[in-house]
Amino acid sequence: MIIPVDDEWTKPLDDGVFDMNTHLLHGLIHCNGFGHLLSINGMEGGSKFLYGKEIMDLWDRICTNLHTRKITVEDVSVKRGMDLRLLHGIAAYGRPWFGRWGYRFCQGSFGVTNEKYERAIELLSCLGLDQIIQDFCSSKLYSDVKRIICYYRDTSESELITIRDLFHFMLSLKSRGLPARRSPTNAVL
Repeated sequence: MIIPVDDEWTKPLDDGVFDMNTHLLHGLIHCNGFGHLLSINGMEGGSKFLYGKEIMDLWDRICTNLHTRKITVEDVSVKRGMDLRLLHGIAAYGRPWFGRWGYRFCQGSFGVTNEKYERAIELLSCLGLDQIIQDFCSSKLYSDVKRIICYYRDTSESELITIRDLFHFMLSLKSRGLPARRSPTNAVL
């Protein structure tokens, strides 16, 4: 199944269509019930009207109605340069973006097992923000990192201690907007 990008709806399919990863949706379901999600691209990937979540909901409904047994996906999700697999895992979701639809880590490359992946997510999630600031103290990015962390700490009504707390708060702002900023308590730059 291919849903092309908006501008290619009326163009005929050519020989290289199966090798492209620019389609809004490109999935394959075999007769035996196994399938592969090859690519999905929402607003940031070429769609003028659909978000990735909406396209993924459609794919999930198709798979459900066709009674697929197992679907694979290589999770290379990126949003504005950030690896979503890690961002969503760290940011208190505890699972990759595709986890919303029941996808889970199955097989990694370079000897990464499920246990190693889960442990890495847990270690990254628990990094303390004060330690991150300290780790950047000799870097030219120090003032930027400290300013960002202090800004969100001052904006949040709850205490942000770990990177998970920070990412979770930042992702929650997207859906509800930025609240009025509190007066700074310890924001020294």
